[in-house]
Amino acid sequence: MRVLHVSHAWGEGGSGLYADALVNECARQGIPSERFGPADVPDTHARGFTASFANSATESAFTARLRGVNVVHVHHLSGLSMAIPALARAAGAAVVVTLHDYWLRCARGQLVNLDDTRCPGPSQRRCGGCLAPHLWAPLPPQLARRLPPR
Repeated sequence: MRVLHVSHAWGEGGSGLYADALVNECARQGIPSERFGPADVPDTHARGFTASFANSATESAFTARLRGVNVVHVHHLSGLSMAIPALARAAGAAVVVTLHDYWLRCARGQLVNLDDTRCPGPSQRRCGGCLAPHLWAPLPPQLARRLPPR
């Protein structure tokens, strides 16, 4: 059995530390395991919101690593590609996903508002209010009118 672990970070942060420790433990137990992450993707200068969810360079690099892989263990896909689980299944690998945080539901990853209170969950108004200060470009007027004032 050969396992390919996927993470947006290795050896840092909660999910990166956990994923790194799991790969090391697999190796200690004789289970062939490898890491896949941003360092495995050629720098294509893909930036922006869409590139953090769908990135053809990431998908190509990931697909090239699948030969002989039986299991893909996804730890975090932030900045990689949401297509990774489907690509793994299409190649015949089993897919395991460990949800380390709320990234799939919250762009900030933690379901915590800017004032450090707990967020009850995604909505256009709540997410827009949290993300507006972090956007790189001015918002279109029709969207800006729908957000809470800063």
